[in-house]
Amino acid sequence: MPLPAFEYAQRQGETPSEAVIHFYLEDQLRKSSSTVKEPVWIQDYVCNGSLTSSTSRPSCKYPMQEYLSHDGVSTKYTSYLSKITSLKEPMSYEEATTDPKWVEAMDQELTALKENGTWSLVDLPTRKVSISCKWIFKIKYKANGEVERFKVRFVEKGHNQIEGFDYQETFSLVVKMVTVRVVLALAATHNLNLHQMDVYNAFLQGDLSEEVYMCLPQGFHSQRGKYVGCINPFMD
Repeated sequence: MPLPAFEYAQRQGETPSEAVIHFYLEDQLRKSSSTVKEPVWIQDYVCNGSLTSSTSRPSCKYPMQEYLSHDGVSTKYTSYLSKITSLKEPMSYEEATTDPKWVEAMDQELTALKENGTWSLVDLPTRKVSISCKWIFKIKYKANGEVERFKVRFVEKGHNQIEGFDYQETFSLVVKMVTVRVVLALAATHNLNLHQMDVYNAFLQGDLSEEVYMCLPQGFHSQRGKYVGCINPFMD
């Protein structure tokens, strides 16, 4: 069966090489001329209070963006929303270093990791691979919309590890909601007082049986040269 390009050449009276070029050029032009449409589900959302830039009519009979109004929102709630949207969470270390608040938060995180003896600086052993890492930036708000703290966490990219080779199991002891309800019910029944506490850097209080090496975080400088961090088995 002849190829489409050669059939095209026979019809146009061109050589096969010229026909191949023209055929595929026209094919690419046909693909690029297609109209790109936004996904239907995007039409159910309002992004930053602006309408979609698409000129095509939405498939929804009553699109939300044409009927949404903020006239009924109270002044306090509007102020609350403005406080949340006025701050931006950095997406990279370079972006965070431009704001002194995030720099201070990163220093606090590194200080906590150092005081807890999270890692030791060592040479990477032969045939060992270090795990990459990254910074996570989050803004925690109070109930009234005020900023509670600029929270920074330094995490490893554990998804690069292989189950059965780098680790055997993953487990995190977390209380079930049914247990919380039972405790609250018992306290209410017997008129008991409850106290809540928050353990700072609680994830550092566990034991580690595996041998784990990680790359040093951005912003951490060692005077001993190029080293990696060996996660200590007992971090308490």
